[in-house]
Amino acid sequence: AIHFPYSNTPSAGSTCRQPTFEASAFDGRFSWSNKFDTSTYGVTKFRRNDYRWLSIQVPGTASTARCQWRVQWSYTIKVLSLARQAGADPTTFDHTFLLTPAGWCGAYDAGIAGQALFCSSSHACVSWYYGGHACDAKVVSHELGHNFHFRHSGAMGWDGKPSEYADQFSIMGSHNNDYADFGPWDKELGGYMPPSSKYTYEEGAGLVAVRMRKLISTPDATRGYSMIELPCRIPRSCQQTFESPWEPDPITYSGSRLTLSYYLTDMSGGSAWSYNDRVLVHLVYDAYLGSFLKAKIAISDGTVYIDGLYSLRMCREAGAAFSDAYVMIEEGSTELACIPPSPPVDVCAAIK
Repeated sequence: AIHFPYSNTPSAGSTCRQPTFEASAFDGRFSWSNKFDTSTYGVTKFRRNDYRWLSIQVPGTASTARCQWRVQWSYTIKVLSLARQAGADPTTFDHTFLLTPAGWCGAYDAGIAGQALFCSSSHACVSWYYGGHACDAKVVSHELGHNFHFRHSGAMGWDGKPSEYADQFSIMGSHNNDYADFGPWDKELGGYMPPSSKYTYEEGAGLVAVRMRKLISTPDATRGYSMIELPCRIPRSCQQTFESPWEPDPITYSGSRLTLSYYLTDMSGGSAWSYNDRVLVHLVYDAYLGSFLKAKIAISDGTVYIDGLYSLRMCREAGAAFSDAYVMIEEGSTELACIPPSPPVDVCAAIK
């Protein structure tokens, strides 16, 4: 971890200092080392005795002008060279964290990594943490994920398929990328989605209609979600098997809840007005160490049965836009008509 103030403003380095950085990195279950350990199922561990802190002073004044990658990289090469002169060769470490001064290179991000583009034999995997964000465990674990080739949860790969698995600590959840996070678990677990965005159906509730509201689009936020959570009483309904990036054999996780979530129909970033055009069924786990995985099963405008436990039907109110759709829910296998028994319960699609 390289802390590098500039000589003309030596007190204006990263506000993340060594004691706080080390606590955020290694102390407790919310440290980024623990987040990364659990999200990779114990395969990847970061240990305190494998880490070194280095503070160096860069000649001159830090540039606060917005710069392109090649300019930021030229500044980075200078910092790495000074680190070698100080006796810490970055190529002898697997990862190099650059703790930049606030506003360095005009950056408005919390952190950034090169999606493993900057991992080679000539230098270690590099990630940048602007201002004090190197002391934010969520930011650090997220950028480290990129250095391991993880992409944003729900993002589409070049082959048009979902490119990664989400995880129980939501390290790859992103809220500034229209291509990311179509699954609700990242938002809920990561604290981005308020309680008003979820309706929990309890056993014995009978026929319920839940209206999913449209999201008011915001320029720097992923589309919001409305969620419906259903108790899951048959074990096999709450199980999901997937191919692990780290283990040779498939992994199966179990839980006790299912959720419905509306999502943007056009996954290439189309109109937010078609936000409620489709419903997805996702697996959500109550257990602390349960894995939150993408399980995208489209529900058409009609009745869908989940192992005979629930009847679900997506409905659109007469003359209303997609954003005014609602979902009918009832226990058992029943053919549902789109006639709400009372005004539908509102579940807002909001983002903090």
